[in-house]
Amino acid sequence: MDRSTQIRAMASTRRLRILSLLARPKAQFGHQESADPEAFGVCMSLIAEALAVAQPTASRHLEILRQAGFITVRRHLKWSYCKRDEAAISGYLDWLRREVGGAG
Repeated sequence: MDRSTQIRAMASTRRLRILSLLARPKAQFGHQESADPEAFGVCMSLIAEALAVAQPTASRHLEILRQAGFITVRRHLKWSYCKRDEAAISGYLDWLRREVGGAG
């Protein structure tokens, strides 16, 4: 994985907020009716709504997170659903701890 892409993804308060929201999909998006937010992912339009931004703005942030490997995006009919990739996030945090010399 390209670490510079991951660093860039984490350098945004909006993208960090998205990851935080997606950490608790049932609590944050339990009102999603089209699919189970925990099992299937969260619809991009609901993420945009939670951030109070336009859909294209949310889509751009989500694309950067996808490129970094921190989320997966799955299409169903005309909607896209996002889910955290816990292994990728954990791997990045482990790498960052090692790079900055922190004890793990």
